[in-house]
Amino acid sequence: MFCDAVNHKHYHLLSHKAAAREAVYWLYNAPRRTSLKSAMWSNPGIDGLGSDRQIVTTFWRSRTTEIMDAMAAIEKLAKSFITASREGAKISLAAVQAEDLIPGTLGEAMAVQRAFAESWAEPVAGWKLAIRADGEAIGAPMFDCVRVDEANAASFPHDGTEGIEVEICFTLSADIPAAAGPMTRADLIGFIDKVHLGAELLRYRLVEKNQVPFPLFLADRLANHGFVIGPEVDKGIVDVFAGNGEDLPQLTVTEGSVSLFDAGVKHPNGDPLAPLVAFANAAFNTGEMLKAGNVVTTGSLCGAIPSTLAGETHIVLKSIGAFTLSGPRP
Repeated sequence: MFCDAVNHKHYHLLSHKAAAREAVYWLYNAPRRTSLKSAMWSNPGIDGLGSDRQIVTTFWRSRTTEIMDAMAAIEKLAKSFITASREGAKISLAAVQAEDLIPGTLGEAMAVQRAFAESWAEPVAGWKLAIRADGEAIGAPMFDCVRVDEANAASFPHDGTEGIEVEICFTLSADIPAAAGPMTRADLIGFIDKVHLGAELLRYRLVEKNQVPFPLFLADRLANHGFVIGPEVDKGIVDVFAGNGEDLPQLTVTEGSVSLFDAGVKHPNGDPLAPLVAFANAAFNTGEMLKAGNVVTTGSLCGAIPSTLAGETHIVLKSIGAFTLSGPRP
């Protein structure tokens, strides 16, 4: 937290840049941001420093340049992603490196996401959550989310799709607050309205796709292009995947007469709820993210399947649900 970056125990141990990064992450995730200085002082942890408030004042005066530079870099990278998203363009790693815009931490990467969201024309409609190999939970906002119609068919309205991932997703019945204490799996089930079969659509704004420093890929919202909320399915499927037993279903994905995927599937974390539980309990969950009505998806059942949605794509999770997906209609 920001107060850890400025209290007397850590003040001399953090480099200027590291301390600035901690401050910037806190600023970008504060529920209400006004001016830089008022946001810094609105942190309740700072008010509790008592006589150490002079240390905070010293921090403010000596770190302003580093903080402003870090904020400028975040805003500039976010604008680059906005331009690439609007124009269908791609950004090279070399170009980002040349301007020293690669986020140094996961917190900075999520600050880029927030800056993007604040300037994007559409509100956040959902969240893509995951657990990294090191156990840390991360998330990325999704903006373009569509639902299947009564015939279980959907047309995604935007060009540029490069791949699809079939997933189990959840719609939220209430806002998930920042964790005041550990939230259990049972606690989180109480925030879930319905369970659906769904498909995430991928588009890489980066030339090198996901072969870049991970914070940069996270800043690009983990390549999310949109999401299709498929048919509602029995909530019991979550426990079937969590059990990771022999009864896991078969998934087939076909485009026209071409088979794109045909195999038994499992969730990358076993339990589809695991990333939601981990993220809800993480410091990244500010209480301003996971909102009622949002769709939350937590991992592909089939990896990333290359597809441009050139033809009708039929998705069937045997005995569970099925739907048809297509690209923009003429």
